[in-house]
Amino acid sequence: MNVDQLVVADTGALLSPGLHDGAFLGMLIFPNKKIQFFAKELNGKVHCFVLTGVERFYADDFREGNIILDITVESGGKVVRQDISEIFGSSGSVLAEASISDIMKKFATRDFILVRLNTSYGGWFVCVCTGIEMLKNWTSEMAVLANWE
Repeated sequence: MNVDQLVVADTGALLSPGLHDGAFLGMLIFPNKKIQFFAKELNGKVHCFVLTGVERFYADDFREGNIILDITVESGGKVVRQDISEIFGSSGSVLAEASISDIMKKFATRDFILVRLNTSYGGWFVCVCTGIEMLKNWTSEMAVLANWE
């Protein structure tokens, strides 16, 4: 896969590419535990990101004109039980303590990362996955990712 470098701050905030006030354009969900999402910088450059090893994904409020606040990539001790409850759906139901502990261990060992796209307006998502990549020449890579060979 032809991958560009992402720059993530110690705080978890994605620094490069700079997407603050850019646009969240859309996403494609593939059956092979991959999700592609597309974001546009203020200068008009469109980027394609791939979330790999997706375990859980939740998106909401997608609409015309989704303005990005930031994207964060977190693991280790930065992921807290409330994050787990939010994405694994335990609010209103009981997620077994053993399950929460197992999930937290996977974040602690960095087997899982938590990726959030936060918006100032419109659609957002949160994803538990094993990796995030940004593709170069992504139009030619789409068929490969989707196994459309």
